[in-house]
Order: sequence, then C-alpha cells, then structure tokens
Amino acid sequence: MKGIIPRIIETIFQGVEEAEEKLEFLVKVSYIEIYMEKIRDLINRTIFLLKLSVCANNTLATKNDLKVRENRDKSVYIENVTEVYVACHEDVMKLMEIGQTNRKVSATSKFSSLQIYYFSNLLISANQK
Repeated sequence: MKGIIPRIIETIFQGVEEAEEKLEFLVKVSYIEIYMEKIRDLINRTIFLLKLSVCANNTLATKNDLKVRENRDKSVYIENVTEVYVACHEDVMKLMEIGQTNRKVSATSKFSSLQIYYFSNLLISANQK
C-alpha cells in the first residue's frame, strides 16, 4: 500500500493527463525542511544535478536558513529555494529520494520532536495554449 504523498502525486499527474488539450501544465517541485526554526532546501540545484549523474549516498551541502518573503500581491514564497520542473510521478519521487538523503537526522526526545517539520511543496500552474 502506498503512502498519501505518492498517491497525491499520482493523482496530480493523472489530472494533467486527463485535462483538455488546450491546457498546458507546468509542474515544479521544491522540497524543504524546517528544522530548529531554519528552512533548508533539500534539493539544491547543484546537489540535484550531481546526484542524478553520480550515484552517491553522500550528503552534500544544502542551502540553509532560507527566508520566507511576501510579494506585493501578499502571496508568500521562500527566497532562493530550488524549483525543479518535473514531467511525471517518477521525477517527483526521485527528487523526494534526493531530498530524504539531505535531511537532518538526529535523535530527538518526545518533546523536541514537536519542533521538527518536513514539508514537500508542489507548485502547479495551468496555462491555456
């Protein structure tokens, strides 16, 4: 049985496939970690390119302490976060694997574990042809 995130990702791409032909979809993914009140980019572009071309289990440096900003239209975004365009469910899952290897891993007590949050952020835009 698959988890909720893989099922949601499959549903998104199924919707893209079943949409009217006059719609064009651009799907991009960013994957961040909020740990100890700092935002970390888990799929930094450099890491993404290196790990796709070289099968390494090494954890490389990530962008740390990213900032949340607000646009003039009052929407919020994470400044300098990596956004990768994806074409299918498998692309997203590969990015999640890469991101998982870059997570902070440490022993936590039941009290401090409340301060650890992991987010997977999918951005989808639909444009008419």
